[in-house]
Amino acid sequence: MDTHIPKKNLFAIPVLLLALAASHGTWAHAGDDDSGSYYRHTVSTGPSAVFRISGESERSSAMGVDYMHRLNPKWEVGVQVDFNFLKGYDDFEGFSVVPVVAYSVTDRFNVFMGAGVEHGEESGENEFLARLGGEYAIFLNKKQQLMVLPGGFIDFVGGDSFVSIVLAVGYTF
Repeated sequence: MDTHIPKKNLFAIPVLLLALAASHGTWAHAGDDDSGSYYRHTVSTGPSAVFRISGESERSSAMGVDYMHRLNPKWEVGVQVDFNFLKGYDDFEGFSVVPVVAYSVTDRFNVFMGAGVEHGEESGENEFLARLGGEYAIFLNKKQQLMVLPGGFIDFVGGDSFVSIVLAVGYTF
């Protein structure tokens, strides 16, 4: 199976996802409580330790930046962008762009899944990436705007599997 994605399509998926989130209007409020008491946007960033779990084991690092848009109290859509490094944060390896959909199991714990691309800096190749994960929000203030987000996810890329352990800081508005 050829998992190569042309460069011209690299950013099409996240752009379409963000356009969908911005134009959610009619269906975004279906099933919500109309109280507006939940936040709409979350931005977060943080480092992660990445472990290859298929084939030859290896450890690397990543720095992620995420944006999530809450459609209603249970559902969010967003995009996760990760900058990948081979050793520490010195040797840039590439990046991944993954549109995701998240479901809130509780008011603090959500699970997410998505599909996107991973771009290799050295090879210039783009590969299909599938992601499954979860995170737990630890709110740091009464307004529940500032939070720490420990979590993890598993990526499936070109026949390999990678587990990432993340500790992010987020802000809701």
